[in-house]
Amino acid sequence: MRRTTALLMKKRLAKKQVLAVSVMLVAILAAISAVFLVTSSAGSQAGQEGNTAEYAGASSSSGTISLAVVGDVCFGIDVAPVLAARGFAYPWSAEKQTLSHADLTICNLESCLTTRGEPNASQTSFHQRGDPAAVTAMREAGVDLVVLANDHIMDYGEQGLADTIAALDRAGIAHCGAGFTGAQAQAPAIEDISGSKVAFLAFTDVILPGYQAEESKPGVAIAGDALAVENAVRNARAVSDYVVAYFHWGETSESVPRPRQVDLAHAAIDAGAAAVIGSHPHTLQGVEKYQGGLIAYSMGNFVFNPPREEGRQSCILQVRMGRGKLEAADLLPVYITLCQPFPAQGAKAEAILSRMAQLSGSLGTSLELGNESAAVEF
Repeated sequence: MRRTTALLMKKRLAKKQVLAVSVMLVAILAAISAVFLVTSSAGSQAGQEGNTAEYAGASSSSGTISLAVVGDVCFGIDVAPVLAARGFAYPWSAEKQTLSHADLTICNLESCLTTRGEPNASQTSFHQRGDPAAVTAMREAGVDLVVLANDHIMDYGEQGLADTIAALDRAGIAHCGAGFTGAQAQAPAIEDISGSKVAFLAFTDVILPGYQAEESKPGVAIAGDALAVENAVRNARAVSDYVVAYFHWGETSESVPRPRQVDLAHAAIDAGAAAVIGSHPHTLQGVEKYQGGLIAYSMGNFVFNPPREEGRQSCILQVRMGRGKLEAADLLPVYITLCQPFPAQGAKAEAILSRMAQLSGSLGTSLELGNESAAVEF
């Protein structure tokens, strides 16, 4: 009797074990099926998104990226005495919060940073150079990347360029548009921002003899023709998610872009650039919305000591990019007094924004004006 009871108990236990194993197997199979379905769905969605993009890019991140772009920054000529008297942090103090808030802030560095070298005989206007120690305050103000492709970075020759690059590297400020060889000058600076790669290219169309980088000669990157710009942008786009192209171009004091500026800008956007930024006129020019991208033909001055009212009016361009495209752009009015840019208010802000609305309107782009900013709708 006891043996029979024991045998029955063993049989019941065996059935329970088999049932338990069966339940576990069913659960495991269900889990595997769920993972397979989610993976297949994600892969299908990624494939659809890849087919809609012109270029594959280097990352599939859709995180939002904010850029702040300002105009020309100079630490030489009549700016140098002001910095010596008031300190290197002085010109940045009023706009530091805005510049630091962006994921990345970029400017055009219009002077080399050196105490050495000889004035370049090719420069027929001002020879621009500043104290290399000024980069620390610039970095602390939020500047992350500077453009070197301009007509002053070689004002003190190869020594001046070498000292500039060394000072920027020590401060942790990225740079593009100049280098010790032609390949370095043409190469983009690629920044990883919020999981996406942003490539920054810089070219000058204002070319002085001996300033151009060559195969084994230091110097700046030149714009060349529209085809050269297209190739450079496409190559940068192939290894990044976004491309921003910066040009030193146009004519000083002109508020309307010349046809060559328009041609080069359109070529860059057509090749895949999200935004094109310009400098050199030392005055504001309008912005243009073109094929889903944005062109700011001239950002004017920033840390400078302009002699004319038009040169004192400037802007900070705030750009937001996400999901592989440019999503929004805003212009914040800036007024420069004694080398210091500060947020324009009242009548000054109204004058700057109204001027930008007019200049942009002539390029077929309307701005939505507010009290302290102007928006470009995308």
